[in-house]
Amino acid sequence: MNQTFRLLVFVICMLAIIAAGCGQTGGDSAPRNADVPLTETETDSPETLTIVDEMGREVEIALPVKRVAVFNTYNVEFVRAVGGIASIVGMDAGAYGYKEYWPGFDDKNLIGKGQSEPNYEMLVQVKPDVVIIPRNGLWEETIEKMKPFDIPVVVMTGWDVSKHVENITMLGLLLDQKERAQELNDFYLNYMNLIQSRLEGVPRKYVYVENKADYMSPVPGSGHHDVIENAGGINIFEDIVYAEQPTSKGTVHSFEIDPERILSKNPDMIVKFVSGSYIPPEPEEMQNQLDELLKRPGWEQLTAVQNQNVHISSEFATGGSSKLIGTVYYAKWLHPELFPDLDPEAVYREWIEHFQQVPFKPGGYYSMTDVVE
Repeated sequence: MNQTFRLLVFVICMLAIIAAGCGQTGGDSAPRNADVPLTETETDSPETLTIVDEMGREVEIALPVKRVAVFNTYNVEFVRAVGGIASIVGMDAGAYGYKEYWPGFDDKNLIGKGQSEPNYEMLVQVKPDVVIIPRNGLWEETIEKMKPFDIPVVVMTGWDVSKHVENITMLGLLLDQKERAQELNDFYLNYMNLIQSRLEGVPRKYVYVENKADYMSPVPGSGHHDVIENAGGINIFEDIVYAEQPTSKGTVHSFEIDPERILSKNPDMIVKFVSGSYIPPEPEEMQNQLDELLKRPGWEQLTAVQNQNVHISSEFATGGSSKLIGTVYYAKWLHPELFPDLDPEAVYREWIEHFQQVPFKPGGYYSMTDVVE
């Protein structure tokens, strides 16, 4: 067989192999749309993303992430704001307590009573691509329970004011929604930067915040403590070091305090939380709570009362976007002369309508100067 013939046979064989390869679509895979550029996720080895969560753990996650199981209301809000309600395949019953707030979510997919009581069987059943849980939840146990199923767990704490930007940036990467994530961060930073720039060099005022339970207050380590500081205030209980206190007195978010210290500290502003959800409390309910506060012995002498700077707030309304909404309201109440152009309700409305994509329900805040109609 001469060399020319051998070359001809080789060329014919190669053409046959190429033709066979081009005609093969392979198994159950659908033909790729020729208009869609080939990406790494379409290869045999799926693309992965490695992130470092807030506990310093490197977590490898297969992309794309389409199904997310989430613990804690703040985290659920963030996932919806960035990825939409369809990406949430499981949330805890604590977050789902605001039922009207989650249209489109199947309430059969509850993954536990709360971040401290996950239902691991249900968590596996909803088949998430990733589980998100805050650092004050059972994150270590959840990681171990999910290992046999190769379900990655990310620790993210949406209520932590200081971590808003990094949390949202991370979600933008996970959910392939970088533009949406940047839009939310721009919204947050626009108002936070405005507030900080106008407060520069301004004397701070003393603030007392009381939780739903009487004489229970946030102390350093709580997101609500950070809200006070970011709004130009000083928490009158800023000197309480939680780690040095009896745990029987509560948590950093709700710590039992001495009523006499409220009188001795004489706050310039008082905020009292009441039960509330996406559907705000009735004005009459908030007025009744205000009346009860003003009846407390010695309170008529407080600067906050004399200046009518006492406010009732739904906890739900205060918490939006890592408590940005609460920060905007507090800043306006503490320093109205600095923020004549700042409309807290408009900021709150934008968070609800644009980022949470549900109808806005006015209310959630009530002040001494308000009148029940």
